[in-house]
Formats: sequence, C-alpha cells, structure tokens
Amino acid sequence: MPRDQGMVLDAANICRMNDDWLYLESVSGNRAAYNWLCEQFPEINIELLNVDAGVHIDSTVLPLREGVVMLNASRIPKDKCPKIFESWDKIWIDDCVPQKFYQYPYASKWIGMNVLSTDPNTVIIDAAQTAIINTLEQLKFNVIPLTLRHSRTLGGGFHCVTLCLRRTK
Repeated sequence: MPRDQGMVLDAANICRMNDDWLYLESVSGNRAAYNWLCEQFPEINIELLNVDAGVHIDSTVLPLREGVVMLNASRIPKDKCPKIFESWDKIWIDDCVPQKFYQYPYASKWIGMNVLSTDPNTVIIDAAQTAIINTLEQLKFNVIPLTLRHSRTLGGGFHCVTLCLRRTK
C-alpha cells in the first residue's frame, strides 16, 4: 500500500467471508484505504461498513459460521445490517459484561463479543459473557468458555490474539 497518500489500513478492519470482504471504516482504516483495496482487488466484493464502531471489526461483526453472524446491536442499527448478511441468521448482542483492566482499557467492554470460531459448531468465548454463551448454546453451538484476563488492558479478545485459521471442508 502506498505510504504517502493518506491511507490508513489495519487488517483488523476487514472481515473475509470466502470471496466477499466487509471493510469497517474507522480511525484505523479510512475511506482512502477502502478505495485502494477496491482498485487492487476488483474481483472481490468489498462492502463498506460505516458505523460508529470503535476501531476494529471483530467486536462489531463476527461471522460464526456460514449463514450465522453475531452483530453488536449498539453499533449497527438493524436497518443498516451489511448487505452481505441479508440472508444470514443474525444474533444481535445488546450488551457485554465489562471486564476489569489495569490502568487504562485499550478495548471497550465489547471485547467480550470478540469470540473465535474454531469450526462451524465450536466457539471460544470469554467465560464472563454468560448471556452470549446461553444464546449460542440455545442455537446448538459447542461453547468453550475461557478466561482471558487481560483482554481490555491489552486490547484483544480471542479472535484478536490468534493467527488466521485455514479451514478445509
């Protein structure tokens, strides 16, 4: 990416679903970078999401498996749900349990929504998020609750602190 054209891009602003991408415009990913990505990858459908969503996309929108997405209801109005998820089942998250932090929280309470799907049926989630856990279990997900004590202090949840997973069918 050219460094001298005012572009700001963080990979954590992009959510990839097969050949479709969702790009969150934010302080860590601006419109100039979105436009540049569209020019560089014309064969990929890149949908722009412009909502007040903090910095990264994975505490705002999280596909759990093909056809099921978890959405932050305080950041995405139901009438502004990304088109890419039009036919998907939607899990609207109204609140998260705020975790403690040391000195300064580099992540909002919404880091509790930052889960990791390890396969189409299994989700690793912060153990304190009991309401989300109950919702996922009702939808027949295998939920693995774990404690990630410093997620707000370090600014990263389970999805943030993992490397990309390459899945085969």
